[in-house]
Amino acid sequence: MQGRVLIADGEGEVRENLRQLLEDEGYSVVCVESSKEALKELESSRFDIILTDVQMSGIGSTGVLKRLQQLTHSDAVTIILTGQATVDSAIESMKLGAFDYILKPFNPDELVETVKKAHNFVLLQRENISLKEAMSLYKLSEISISSLNIDTIIDAVLRTLRDETKADTICLKLEGNNSNSSLEAKDGCFSDYCSDGCIFDKKKLFPYTRRGEVVVLNQEEVIQTAAKNHKLTAESIKSAIIIPLKSAARNFGYISIPSFDKVFSEGERKVVTIIASQAIAALENVYLHNNIQKSFREVIQGLVYALEAKEKYTAGHSIRVAYYTKTFTENLKLTPKERDDLFQAALLHDIGKIGIRIDSLSKPGSLTAEEYEIFKVHPKLGKKILEPISFLSNIIPYIYHHHERFDGNGYPEKLKGDNIPYGARILTITDSYDVMTSDRPYRKRLKDNEIIKELENCSGTQFDPELVKIFIDIRKHSKEFEFIRSDEFFKNIGKMYTYTTNLFNPDFKLFVNEKM
Repeated sequence: MQGRVLIADGEGEVRENLRQLLEDEGYSVVCVESSKEALKELESSRFDIILTDVQMSGIGSTGVLKRLQQLTHSDAVTIILTGQATVDSAIESMKLGAFDYILKPFNPDELVETVKKAHNFVLLQRENISLKEAMSLYKLSEISISSLNIDTIIDAVLRTLRDETKADTICLKLEGNNSNSSLEAKDGCFSDYCSDGCIFDKKKLFPYTRRGEVVVLNQEEVIQTAAKNHKLTAESIKSAIIIPLKSAARNFGYISIPSFDKVFSEGERKVVTIIASQAIAALENVYLHNNIQKSFREVIQGLVYALEAKEKYTAGHSIRVAYYTKTFTENLKLTPKERDDLFQAALLHDIGKIGIRIDSLSKPGSLTAEEYEIFKVHPKLGKKILEPISFLSNIIPYIYHHHERFDGNGYPEKLKGDNIPYGARILTITDSYDVMTSDRPYRKRLKDNEIIKELENCSGTQFDPELVKIFIDIRKHSKEFEFIRSDEFFKNIGKMYTYTTNLFNPDFKLFVNEKM
């Protein structure tokens, strides 16, 4: 594929000789006789190669080279035509980025060979740029697919847009609403140019954003859509790209990219359209994930309601164990997903009690051997209840084994030591701790020193010795343990049987009284 050549030379005979020579080689050629005409052509059309005389009328070859550096859409290379007396000027042009220079009178074969080398250089450069763009889009695609963190996605999108458009500033408007399944609203301008808010007025942009298509605004349209406090700034903007973040089902907001020094090209609009599609797909994934998480918490909420409505004497046990577990695991080397799973498992650890008789368990005094055997069935029943719910499969082993003992004398499988799932070993400690700190039909709650002594005595027998040591240390220094037992805890998160969905969200923050 041959390229486009711009010939700028004041000598008509030279221009025609060059035109004929290069057209015979298959090149498309445009000829001009002055620097002014050359610049006009360069600003309106795309060329691969520029052949220009070093002493052409107007600003000369150095002026052309300087202007080329300012034209962000141009990747043309320049070959200088010069006589022997102006070699110094040609060398000066080389310093400004000219590809090569040719002495007049030129050898036709040498000139054609130089033009071919220049053209191959241009094609190679474009291939490298295309590869870079492809890699940039690939990385964005990877993040969009693998991440459900909204900040990570936004950061990747904005970085990619900045790299591809060489943007001076990028403005983001991400909508939010009161739904628990919505994305968090975000509004920011990533530049000092508009630190006091987005340049554009949201309502004035609506005719463009509602279409869901990436559009390039000209200078007049930029001024018409600017916010009142940015009218003066808008007058210095040459063009802007507006990126609606709109899927078939939802409108997430938009991104605007104003430019102070160039008019965005159609090619840039197309690249940005690809980036926008990746961004929208990622936002849709996050939205759907949030919906699933909301449904997940509502299922757990309903199951905990059912359990505590049946065993009202221990009402609050599950939620307290969940928050003891939350406080404990925040001090362990676990991933956010592992901490989340353990929080949900703690809420549901006793769900199997729904399937056993409660009246005998609430009586004063010790259980009979028969009653104790009935009680020991609840981990198996819990496993059976939860198994049909596929998205709870990760937490079932923790619930099923939370009554195993480190010495192997627990139930239901008599697992020992590290064979007990790590999460179950954690729940064994937090569950036992809440039992010791609670009044039960058969005894009053233990005192603090008695609780610590009991935990230490059961280290290596009932409890994992390493985990219980960490737990005791946290218990001694954390204010949250006492707060979770307080009336204030339930005032902050809702009275029993009127929990909010947030209560069942592991990211819900405890409001610890600093005076405690």
